[in-house]
Amino acid sequence: MTDHETTVLSYRLQSLADHMTPQLDVVGQVRAARASHRRKRRTRIAALAVATVTTAVVAGTVTTTGLLTSGRGEVAGPGVPSAPVTADAGVRDRAQRAEEAQATQRAEAQAAAEASQAAEAEAARLAAEEAAAAEAAAAEAAQRSREQATAWQSRTFEGVSFQVPAGARAADTVDRSPVTSWMEGPSLTWNGPLLGGGQPSFVRVMITATYEGGMIPTDGGEGFTVPGADDAYGGIDAMDAAGVPTGRTTVWLDILDGDRLVRVSAEFAAGPEGEQMARELIASISIG
Repeated sequence: MTDHETTVLSYRLQSLADHMTPQLDVVGQVRAARASHRRKRRTRIAALAVATVTTAVVAGTVTTTGLLTSGRGEVAGPGVPSAPVTADAGVRDRAQRAEEAQATQRAEAQAAAEASQAAEAEAARLAAEEAAAAEAAAAEAAQRSREQATAWQSRTFEGVSFQVPAGARAADTVDRSPVTSWMEGPSLTWNGPLLGGGQPSFVRVMITATYEGGMIPTDGGEGFTVPGADDAYGGIDAMDAAGVPTGRTTVWLDILDGDRLVRVSAEFAAGPEGEQMARELIASISIG
């Protein structure tokens, strides 16, 4: 192929390529790019406007809420930004928790104080009960001691039953002498404590013969009822025959029991106590 032919072929190929490739419109492309840029800018401006309006609405809502929730006499201001509100809420929460903790501590302290007072009251009550129980026990022991001291003990001699006070200063004295008259015979003597002046108290039961088949004549006295006896006569005196106080209570009692006499004599302390002991002695006597 010659150079001329080559040149002609290259020209034709170039023409064909130019025919198949569209014309490049530089000005149109620039205009299109500017239009696209303006559209995007308007879109951003619209989005910013919407965001601004939304912020204004939220701020207005906060302000309205502040106005509605303001207490009487308070001046409601514009709504505060969200960050300070959150900070204030945190402060209030911490203050509330601190107040609740203090209230709990006060309640616990009050409960502890009440528990301590209750424990002290219970201890005082128990101490009072123990003291009362101890006092009652002491009183009971004293009563038993008095009862034992004043208790009466049973005696039996020659078919005669009687009682004597407790607190003898010595053992009973028993005399087995035979009956010889209405003044002499066997006897049992209770030896009681000493009275004033060193005189001993005593109770004596003696068995004698009758006086001419009956009771011994005597002045004064009174009749008594003695179970099992045929008759009984005697008296309780605090003075001698001349009417002078003897300083003691004297008991005498003659009891007719068939063909024998039971003669009871005793001396106790003077006064109501001795007289009471004399009557209790007579009331305790029985025959058989």
